[in-house]
This record gives sequence, structure tokens and C-alpha cells, in this order.
Amino acid sequence: MVLATSADGLATTVIWECDPGSFNWYYDFDETVHFIEGSVTIRDAVGQTKTLGAGDIVVFPAGSHAIWTVHSRVRKVAVFKRVLPRQLGAVIAILRAVKRVIKGTKAPASGALAPV
Repeated sequence: MVLATSADGLATTVIWECDPGSFNWYYDFDETVHFIEGSVTIRDAVGQTKTLGAGDIVVFPAGSHAIWTVHSRVRKVAVFKRVLPRQLGAVIAILRAVKRVIKGTKAPASGALAPV
């Protein structure tokens, strides 16, 4: 179930559920996961394993791969963020700065939430 999508479409927050079983997953974008319930063991591409459950948070970078073994029904909140090429990110930052100059507004303080 999709909870929210950013105005630029680059980030989406979802609730996801899965019954016990095992599957391979390839991450096309950055994914941050907060487990609400259940238990899984995740094996990464180099063979390291970690068992996670309710309250745990894990980040999967774009391009990574993991094998999930779901022990008990999992419910998680996940935030997907598409990764932009560095040059495109710089162009967007410049366009936002120009927009602020035109509107006569100041840049947000470091770490402050800023409208996009």
C-alpha cells in the first residue's frame, strides 16, 4: 500500500507485507526499511547474514542484492528513493537557487525541511 509519494516522484513510502518463504531481491533504488512485525534473515551479495525483526531498520543501496528468508509474516514500512545522476542533482540545485532568487526567498537552513 502506497502511503505517500514526493512531489517530484523520486521518493515513495509504502507498507509492505509478506508471508513466510524465501526470495531474491534486486534493489533498483535506495530503500530504507523499518520492520513493524515479523522476522527475516537477509543474506547480502557477499554472503553476510543478518536476522531482523520488529523495530529494526536497514538500508539497501541502489544496485544491491539480497536473499530474504521470511520466518514469520513480515510487515514493514519502506521508503524508496530513486537515485539521480550526480550532474542532474547539481542542475536541480541550481534551478532551485534561481527560483529562490526570483521569488526573493532565502535558502533553508542546513538540515531544515525545504519545499521542492
